[in-house]
Amino acid sequence: IGHWVMQTAMRQLKSWHDGGHNGLSVAINFSAVQFRDPKLAGRILQIMRETGLPPSALVTEITETALIQNLETAVQIVSELTAAGVRVALDDFGTGYSSLGYLKRFAIDVVKIDRSFLIDFPSHPHDTEIVSAIIAMAHSLGLRVVAEGVEDDAQLKVLRNLDCDEIQGFLFSRAISREEAGELLANPSRVRRILWANESLDETHGSGVPSIVG
Repeated sequence: IGHWVMQTAMRQLKSWHDGGHNGLSVAINFSAVQFRDPKLAGRILQIMRETGLPPSALVTEITETALIQNLETAVQIVSELTAAGVRVALDDFGTGYSSLGYLKRFAIDVVKIDRSFLIDFPSHPHDTEIVSAIIAMAHSLGLRVVAEGVEDDAQLKVLRNLDCDEIQGFLFSRAISREEAGELLANPSRVRRILWANESLDETHGSGVPSIVG
């Protein structure tokens, strides 16, 4: 199933690239079982060569817990992927072992803050402090930060003030089908854009400003 998911996702992304949307990338979740396979990096890169996708178009997502279940193999896989230009995201950060040593040992590009910290955010001061600390720590290590489970404008406003790089969640969209995603790409005016650089939450199109599209 994991191999089928990789092939299907990358082939679809290549189709969108060929349709003129070559700035898109895809993030794929990988299981602990997959990260026990020492040939996983080779399998991923082979599919990328077959589809013609550049390595920068892929983000591999893996949880902390899955990483440590087979530490040496995981280190090897992540090293091979990053050496080839594939980005690696540490998913559900804060819910597993959260050892800072893993951030040092693994060539991670992105930290994804688990949605459990956003449930009472920003009304609960402890959660706000934890999120703030994770963002500051990740940025000090040169990592990008994604906040998961963002559902309202109050959360978005605080995350923007904390310099969170990206967000995902129901605030923008629930899960949609491949066909619905294709329709949005064909009609970009329907896509909601939140511009981070402005003091107000400007939902206009703008240009030259970092934005989140969802």
